[in-house]
Amino acid sequence: MFDNLCKGCKEQFIEKVNQQVLPGGPALRLLQQVAIEHGISVDEMKSPSHQRALVSARRDFARRARNKGYATTAIGQLLNRDHSTVVYWQNGRKKQ
Repeated sequence: MFDNLCKGCKEQFIEKVNQQVLPGGPALRLLQQVAIEHGISVDEMKSPSHQRALVSARRDFARRARNKGYATTAIGQLLNRDHSTVVYWQNGRKKQ
């Protein structure tokens, strides 16, 4: 199946797969950018802390990464979180 793709399509496919599988590169740069904007370190974003400022920064990063096409599993790996946490952030809290 992969052999039937044109060269440009193969390159796009490989780039997309790398974005989904490799939690580094552009995603890591985005993580660093969001951390700087929120005035915290990348280590703090990856920490288990539930401080409001850290959760807000993580949600911001997750939103931006999803908009760029990253999978929830890749985002979760970067933040040391489960993908379901990323899905929860994406859907927001449900009002009871």
